[in-house]
Amino acid sequence: MMVGPWLDWLPFLFGLGLAGLVAGLMAGMMGIGGGIVLVPALLGIYAVMAVDPALRMPSALGTSLTTIIATSIVSACAHHRRGQVDWAVIRAWLWPVVVGAILGALVAKSLKSNVLVALFAVFLCGVAIHLLRSPPGRVIRHGLPAQPWRGILGGLIGLTSAVMGIGGGTLTVPVMTLCDYPVKRAIGTAAALGFVIAVPGSMAYAVNGWGLAGLPFGSIGYVNVWALVIIAPCTILAAPLGARLVHLLPALWVRRFFGGFLILTAAKMVYSLC
Repeated sequence: MMVGPWLDWLPFLFGLGLAGLVAGLMAGMMGIGGGIVLVPALLGIYAVMAVDPALRMPSALGTSLTTIIATSIVSACAHHRRGQVDWAVIRAWLWPVVVGAILGALVAKSLKSNVLVALFAVFLCGVAIHLLRSPPGRVIRHGLPAQPWRGILGGLIGLTSAVMGIGGGTLTVPVMTLCDYPVKRAIGTAAALGFVIAVPGSMAYAVNGWGLAGLPFGSIGYVNVWALVIIAPCTILAAPLGARLVHLLPALWVRRFFGGFLILTAAKMVYSLC
């Protein structure tokens, strides 16, 4: 008697697992926490499951941010073994990023779901344009700015990452490369910074959604435990592979492929609002 329900759930389980594998691969290759892949995937799955539209986006953001905790640990360890994590930058940005992540979760709570979807789509387009058009070797300064600007920059990265449900690599890698950091070192540092963003951010999302009716089954606030249980192992498996691939594949190929993927994803999200 349980065969029918399990068969009904198989497409959702497969979708979550596939999203986790792609997210982990991107995390290892580009230093991102996977949120750029997971948020749109979770939105689509919640839509098919007929979750309240007002709760889909914050739940997708909170769940995505929580999965980044596991992904960032595995990815950062892989990059650390290659000596590509700048722990001095992590220490300098620690508290500004934590404060920014908590504030970002509070900002997301105050915005309507369709506004969050639109902002996320615009954000994806901005990232895609950067990947497709920005010269990889462009530098605007040598080293991060001095305080207080360094702390403000870290706080903005934490805030924006929490609002978007991402691990911060999407912002951290461009910022560091523009400040004359080698791209592979920037990617490794961004992977470690994802943990600093994800822990306080996901806790804030769990608290913000606590006790709300209509959330997907198995949710703690805006964090869905069942999605986390399926996605996290997949990202853990794929992240080390991504970290190895980034040292083998031409960087331009990776940038162009992922940039095109983001544009298609953003278009799909905008279409869903129409």
